[in-house]
Amino acid sequence: MKLSKSYPAKVLILGEYTVLHGSPFLTIPYNGCRMEWDKVHGSAVDPELEDFLQYLVLTGTDFLDLERMEEDVRCGVSLRSNIPIGYGLGSSGALCAAVYDRYALKKTASVEELISIFGLMEAKFHGRASGADALVSYLDKAVYKTDQGLMLGQDGLLSEKWTFFLLDSQQSRSTKAYVETYLNSIRLEAAELEGLVRELLEAILEGKESLIGLFFSKISKVQYTLFGAMIPDHIKKIWATGLEGDQFYLKLCGAGGGGYFLGLCKNDLMIHSEPTFFDLPVRVLHSTQVQP
Repeated sequence: MKLSKSYPAKVLILGEYTVLHGSPFLTIPYNGCRMEWDKVHGSAVDPELEDFLQYLVLTGTDFLDLERMEEDVRCGVSLRSNIPIGYGLGSSGALCAAVYDRYALKKTASVEELISIFGLMEAKFHGRASGADALVSYLDKAVYKTDQGLMLGQDGLLSEKWTFFLLDSQQSRSTKAYVETYLNSIRLEAAELEGLVRELLEAILEGKESLIGLFFSKISKVQYTLFGAMIPDHIKKIWATGLEGDQFYLKLCGAGGGGYFLGLCKNDLMIHSEPTFFDLPVRVLHSTQVQP
């Protein structure tokens, strides 16, 4: 029995890790995977939902109706999802969005307030979180941040010249562990990325096709060196091939370490759903919501 609307996965197009300290970012909904409320037969308790409830209680969360949430959990209300866990598609963000949407004592329409609330909720899963994942899932819209603040995207193609795709590493990872590694030992070395992210975001929003490829390739090169520990060996080989041949480029899609990696290639490379070019499964991002 379906109880309410569903919540999409997300893809972080740019802003990996730097988003944690306020840099520009762009993240979009991915409707290929979604989460929705469900009522299971009998009174089986959803363990993930129960665990999240306990966390919310212990942290003194006061913006959610936790009594009602507890009643629902005990009655077998659960979440059904086809968003892969540990893949960078925002399964925890969708969970936070669903819980807020159903149990918020007083919903806010302020994007700034929402991202703050979701940051607190997502901290359970990531240790430190921007809140952007849950915001995208909750609003089902692209969200990006410029120097002027948070913005919502409208329907439109991401690019007419370039194909964005997700490369499946075929292994999951723990976001929290990699976030801690970044904050403790890499953050100070990542300053160069913030400028490149800003340039790429501007190119995407203004439709400057040649600059999209230029700045994506630069980010790819920096990440290959800086985040080497977060790139599995078999992905690292493909990544290096892209940089050497200048046909396609890879970058992290979230925390790295596993899950999906985000790729960019020219349309004439003919990326399909299961290309032999990479010898790994690929999902193509045909159309997104990014135009300002």
